[in-house]
Amino acid sequence: MDNYEAAVIASDASATAYVGEARLTDAESSEGTGEEYLRRALELAEAVEIDRKQRALPVRFNDQKSLQELRKAVQRALISKRMDHARPWIWRPTSGGPALTEMGRETGCELRISWYK
Repeated sequence: MDNYEAAVIASDASATAYVGEARLTDAESSEGTGEEYLRRALELAEAVEIDRKQRALPVRFNDQKSLQELRKAVQRALISKRMDHARPWIWRPTSGGPALTEMGRETGCELRISWYK
């Protein structure tokens, strides 16, 4: 079990996780906590589950490892919430299509949540 598995605590009320050096970049907060990242990711995932349109989480990260760790934490939170179709993944230019976030345009990577059958 890694730090992220150990740190993810899920219940019907909340899910929290340590997500390394990533932080939100939205207008509401320039700093964030694991709980905020997961709350935001769960909100996006709920929308994805409803309309099947992919979305990107506006998160700034210091390195690829932080982004990968955030993806894993979000994945576990979605599983714990029994979201059957929404899945996080890391977009890169080779994935196709344009970046959906400023961070994606700047770094060539972003965390997306897409609908899968």
